[in-house]
Amino acid sequence: MSANIRKAILAAERAVDLGHIPYVPHLSHLWDLISPHGHDYWMAVDREIVSRCDEVWRLPGESPGADEEVVLATELGITVRYWPV
Repeated sequence: MSANIRKAILAAERAVDLGHIPYVPHLSHLWDLISPHGHDYWMAVDREIVSRCDEVWRLPGESPGADEEVVLATELGITVRYWPV
């Protein structure tokens, strides 16, 4: 999991360099360590935030949560970009 968090943070740094304000759902992992919640809770938070985004960046690798973000973004007409990191 830490390798995925690292990739997401590096992608977020690229987003900042391009003038964006990124949301990194992986950082909820730290919150969950202090105040644990189930997967459904975190996905509900994630869906609410994604619905307010201008773009979704899909990083390489298997991730059911990221796949759900892509489906939601597509349904809402939000641009999905596939980024290698």
